[in-house]
Parts: sequence; structure tokens; C-alpha cells
Amino acid sequence: MIENLVSIIVPVYNASTYIATCVESLLVQTYKNIEIILFDDGSTDDSLAKCRQFSEQDNRIKVFTQANKGVAQTRLNAFDNSNGEFITFVDSDDYVANNYVENMLSHLKNENVDMVSSQVVIVKEGKEKKVVRYVEGRFDKKGIKRILRRFYLCDKRTLTTGITTYLCTKLIKREFVREALVAGLNLWYGEDQVGVTKLLYSIDSLYVSQDYTYYYTMNSSQATKKYDASLWQSMISCWQRQIDIDKNRILSKQLAYRMMLNINNALFAKYAYKLTNYNEFKNQISLVRENETLSILFDKKHLHITRKIDCVFYLLKRRHYRLLYCILRLKGLKK
Repeated sequence: MIENLVSIIVPVYNASTYIATCVESLLVQTYKNIEIILFDDGSTDDSLAKCRQFSEQDNRIKVFTQANKGVAQTRLNAFDNSNGEFITFVDSDDYVANNYVENMLSHLKNENVDMVSSQVVIVKEGKEKKVVRYVEGRFDKKGIKRILRRFYLCDKRTLTTGITTYLCTKLIKREFVREALVAGLNLWYGEDQVGVTKLLYSIDSLYVSQDYTYYYTMNSSQATKKYDASLWQSMISCWQRQIDIDKNRILSKQLAYRMMLNINNALFAKYAYKLTNYNEFKNQISLVRENETLSILFDKKHLHITRKIDCVFYLLKRRHYRLLYCILRLKGLKK
């Protein structure tokens, strides 16, 4: 019996430190009929040279390169150069268990679904932590809508997403992939979340496994781990893309929760300690507060997420910027 070809797409950008661990985890997969697309996005280190060395060792590896265009465009270009009936994505600084592909494909076939989503292990400074999520099992179209409405972007039991919103951790039938990648183009923040949202609106069936076979490595060089003045607009663009996808407003309550979680995290984890004066803070945060995209958040009277997050929501809703700024500065001084 002829086995289905699975394409594993790996966008590569200045990943010299990590790429060997990533590729080696793919080469030892128990499912052998794979092609590994290493697509270099204009790296300035020796990532491309290392990718070419790997391709000389195993003919299942295909290497491409381009001038820097960002991860979303790189994934799309890699997809257009792939041949698999099923597609999965692995980031170049991550790695997977040796049965990752076999498990995912087995679930997809046994459950007769369009996409499988697995769980993730966070790896930080050599320590592993499983992210607990309670959504699992097979879902038809109605079940997927229920996830979107109640758990997708914020499961209040865990204060994380109900299923992983990474394009990684997914095995997807080829016919659904391109539109999902196009949906996230030109975003440097949230392109995965937008792509997965598009997938959930496109597919007819989903299986969420409890397999912890994907290892997500956190490191300080990741784009979303750094503060950037364009962070706010990037987040807003991400949310607006999801609003555009969500024609029937199934996602509106969940998206409001996600907006507030993202704003809270940005304020306390990335933003507060970079500010030097109140006027700078007020100018930037007021642009967020007044942006029309956030009307689905600030039209709400209450959120009932956590006391701390609800407090931030209240201060923003009432435009108490100076009080919020003082709280953030006090928090920063304790760091």
C-alpha cells in the first residue's frame, strides 16, 4: 500500500543555534514518507549553509532561499514548493517527538477529519512544561463552532487558548492550507492565530488529541518576545483580521477576552518597563483605546476574567490613563 506523503514545512531565519536539533528530530520520524521543506528567509548567519549540509545527507530534505520576507510569506512560498497530501509546520527553533507525524496522521485517518491539533510542551532554559488544555476529541462543524464561541481564544479554566493557536502542532489536509497562510500575510504578530482561525472556519471536522509531541522552545530572539513600538498596531491588525473572518460574529465574545489578555500581557510583561514618561504612554495607549476594532471589547460592561485583568479593563474603558500608568511604573520598579 502506498503511504501518503506528508510535507513538513520549516521556515528558517537566523536559526543556526537551533536548526540541527529541529532537523534531527524530523529525520528520525517513525513515519518515513515525508518531505522536509527548509525555506531560508534571508538569514544573515550560517543557517542556509547548515540546511544545505542536511540536504546532502537525506534526499527527503529540500532547501529553498529568498530575500527576507517574514515568516508568513516564507510559509506560503514553502507550501507552494511542497507536494504532500497533508501539511504540518515546525518552527526552526522547535523540535518534535519521533512519533509526531505518525500519531497525527493516525488520528486524522482514524477519526476521518480535515485537521488534527496536538498539545504543546514549552521548553524554557532547559525545563519542560506541558500546557494543560481541556478541549479534546472529535468535532464536527457544529462542535467547531462551539469551540470558537466558548473556548478557542480564552478558556477561563486555564486562561489560555482552548486549543493551540499555532500553525505548528497541526496536521492539515492540503486543500485547506493556502487560504489559511494567505489570511496571515503581512503580519509579524498573530499570523498563526489568524491562520488557525481561518482553518477553523474552513474545515468540516477536527480532532484535538492529548498527545504532547511538539516542543516549543522559548528564546529571547523571538519577534513576539521583544518590545517594539509597533506592537499595538500589530495586535490590532491581528484582531481585525479575525473580525473579518468571523462574518457571523461567533467569535466576538472570545475575541474580546483575547484582546484584554493580550493588552494586559503587553502592559505588564513587555510595555511598562520601556516607558520613560506619561505623555508617551498616554499617546500610545489612547490610540489603542479609541481604535474602532476594539469596540467589541469596550462596549462590554464587564469581562469577569480575573480581578487584575478586570481592573485594567475598567481603567482603560474609563480612560483613567494616569492611574494605570502609575500602577505600571510601580510594578516596573519592583522588577
